[in-house]
Amino acid sequence: QLLAHPFAVGGSVQAVMTSGMFVSALAIAYRVHRLVLERDEARAREGAARLLADTDPLTGLMNRRSFLTAAIGREGAQLLLVADLDHFKAVNDTIGHDGGDEVLRGVARALGEALPPSTLVARIGGEEFAIVADAGAGLSARTVVEALRGLRLPFDLAVTASIGACTGPLATEADWKRLYRQADQALYAAKEAGRDRIRDAGVLPLAA
Repeated sequence: QLLAHPFAVGGSVQAVMTSGMFVSALAIAYRVHRLVLERDEARAREGAARLLADTDPLTGLMNRRSFLTAAIGREGAQLLLVADLDHFKAVNDTIGHDGGDEVLRGVARALGEALPPSTLVARIGGEEFAIVADAGAGLSARTVVEALRGLRLPFDLAVTASIGACTGPLATEADWKRLYRQADQALYAAKEAGRDRIRDAGVLPLAA
């Protein structure tokens, strides 16, 4: 009986040691779990911040900065459409700025549904939208016009747009400035001609 006591003590020590190792393992597992959660939360915050930085908060489209980042550097001839909603100030005056915001959101939805997924679409100004697609993709300004004409808006409003188009390279920032300048001039010509129409500046040559 006296000899059994040390074994009992030893068994208790072993049990305590085993229990301690188990608790340590649980603590390590919990810490790893917390680190994984913190990593995932940090990634989610980074993703949300990136989305806010790249997205127009009103329409959910790309903003000007992210649009230019994605557009500049594309290979081959690119079609640029610059669309400006006609008489938008009158829309705001008639239904208020909240109503005008809903019109802009409706236009964004219509463009997103009508244009191919590979198309870049952005709101680059108050009521100005820019669209870039490969010139060979078959997209035309007429697609945008038809999308807007089919748009259903509050108070049975009808929205039209004047559109300037130009095709050319977009490999560099200089290409963008040249292409946008031509498309913007075509847009101005469409406004001067009576609005709700398309003007095409033609094709700019690709660099040799």
